[in-house]
Amino acid sequence: MLKLVLEDESRFEEMVQAIGDFARRSGTRRVALRLQGEFLGAFQRVIALGGHVRWTDLRMSLAGYEELPPASGLVLSNWEI
Repeated sequence: MLKLVLEDESRFEEMVQAIGDFARRSGTRRVALRLQGEFLGAFQRVIALGGHVRWTDLRMSLAGYEELPPASGLVLSNWEI
């Protein structure tokens, strides 16, 4: 999954479980979430749920054009899309 938005980050685990349930019902063998390092709590919850780290991304920005984190909630996004 390349883009996900949650208004309330406390519902992250519920969302992960719902995605996993949908994947099982549809015959999908695995689900991949791209988690940015700024969402450490979400990353730790995925690991606690049995998730695995498959790769890491280096996210760079130009001074003055940094990505602004959301004031609340969770926005998982792949920059190039």
